[in-house]
Formats: sequence, structure tokens, C-alpha cells
Amino acid sequence: MTDTHPTSQLLTHKGSHRVTRQDLHTLGAPLAMGPRHRPIAHYEIVDQLHDAIEDRGWSVAKEALAVARKGHMLFGVMDLRGPADTDDLGTCFGFRSSTNQSFALRGVAG
Repeated sequence: MTDTHPTSQLLTHKGSHRVTRQDLHTLGAPLAMGPRHRPIAHYEIVDQLHDAIEDRGWSVAKEALAVARKGHMLFGVMDLRGPADTDDLGTCFGFRSSTNQSFALRGVAG
């Protein structure tokens, strides 16, 4: 069976590089930059997104992840499949996060 599901693309900037979910685990937990800074490890965010998607009866058909600035910034896009999706329709979810306070966790679906 050929997968004709539309796929999203992750465009990366100079200085960033693509990674896998397993690569995120090797980055480990980030260090706090002060008493009020409580960074969340990138792998925790991606793992929680997968769990939340699956808890709602959806699945991740494909994902692309990238990090920048020595692993402090995370960018990702996931192609999702819902229970009612057909081969020519799909949903994607894009997100970004940082552990160095450069920007907050954000997501967008389409």
C-alpha cells in the first residue's frame, strides 16, 4: 500500500541540524539558569506530545525534529492521523521550545 498522506516539511536554519527522538534523550536534562528557570528537557516535551496525541485516538505518522544553538532550541513538526482521516487528508502539528529562555514553548496545528 502506497502512503499518499500529505507530509509536512521542517525547514531548518543555518546552524541547526536534524535529530531523532533518541538523539533528544542523549542531550539529557538542561541546567537551570537561575532560581526561577525550570527548563524542560526536549525529549520530555516530545514524549508528552506523543502520549497526548495517542490518548486522543490519533497517531504520529511522521515527524521531523531539529535542534539549534548547542541543543538549546528545539523545532519539530508531526504529521498526525486521526480516526477519520483518509489518505488525502491529514493534520500536522508544529512546535518549538528552548531551554535557554530565548523563547517559550509554542505550537500550531493545521
